[in-house]
Amino acid sequence: MSTNDDCQNDLDLVETTVHSLAQRTSALLALSRRTINPADTTSEGSAQGGDNPTGSSSESIYRQLKWRLEAGEISSRSLVSFTETAVREIAYFDVLIQNLIGYFSRDDGYTPRKKVIPLRPLLEEVVDLFDFLAAEKGVAINILVADELWLKVDRDLILRLLVNVVDNAVKYSYSSSEKGRRRFIGITCKRHTIEGGVRITVSSYGVGVLEEELASGKLFLYGVRGVLARDRERRGMGIGLAEAMRIANAHGGSIEMDSRLQPGESYLTSVNIVLPAT
Repeated sequence: MSTNDDCQNDLDLVETTVHSLAQRTSALLALSRRTINPADTTSEGSAQGGDNPTGSSSESIYRQLKWRLEAGEISSRSLVSFTETAVREIAYFDVLIQNLIGYFSRDDGYTPRKKVIPLRPLLEEVVDLFDFLAAEKGVAINILVADELWLKVDRDLILRLLVNVVDNAVKYSYSSSEKGRRRFIGITCKRHTIEGGVRITVSSYGVGVLEEELASGKLFLYGVRGVLARDRERRGMGIGLAEAMRIANAHGGSIEMDSRLQPGESYLTSVNIVLPAT
C-alpha cells in the first residue's frame, strides 16, 4: 500500500471517529436541553424568563441547568437520569478515543497492569453502556455467567476489549423495524479448562461475516471491515476487533469468530474470547 493510501486510511478513521463523537455529543446536548426544559420538544430547546441565556453553547446549558436546579424546577430523578447517561457517554467517548490512539500506536505493544477482578460487574458495566441503544433497536442483551468467575487482567484494557466486541454486536444487529429478523445478544461465560482461563462468548443475530473473511483472519487487522457490514450504511472504523485482538494477545489470551447464516437470512455471529483466570 502506498504512503498516500496509508494517509487516506488514517484520515478516514479519524473522520469516522469524529463523526461518531459528534453524533453522540449532539444527542447528549439534546438530552440536556430536554432535562432543562421538559416542555420544549424542539431539538434546540430554550430557557424561558429572566436573564437566562439561550442557545446551544455548553456554557449556556450549564447556566440554565444551574439556575433551574436552584429554582427547584428540575427533579432529582431527572438529574440522576441525565447524569447516568452523561457518565455512560463519557465512558464510550473514552473507548473511541483510546481505539484511535491504539491505531496510531499499533506498532507498540500493550503492557497490562494485571489485578484480580470479578467478571460479572465488568460485564454489567459494559452492557450499561449499550442498554439505551439496544433498547432503541429492540435488541435484548442477556448475561449468563456459569460460576463466580474472576480474571487476572488489566481492567481498563479488558473493559475496552469487551466494549468493542459488544459495540459490534449492537451495531450489526437488526432493528425492530426490520420485520421477521431475530434480534438477540447473549454474553455467556464459563471456565475454559483447556487453557486454564475463562471463555467469554458474545453471540448476536444480525449482519454476518462471510466464510472467506473468517478464514483469512483479516477482520482482526486495522482498517478492515466485512463486506456485509456496509449494509444500510452502518458506519464503522475497522479498529474495534483489531484492538480487541491486540489486548487479548497482550494478556496471553485469544479471540476467534464464527458466523453462520440462519433461516430468515440472519447470521448468528459469535466472538469467543479466552482470558487468563486467577
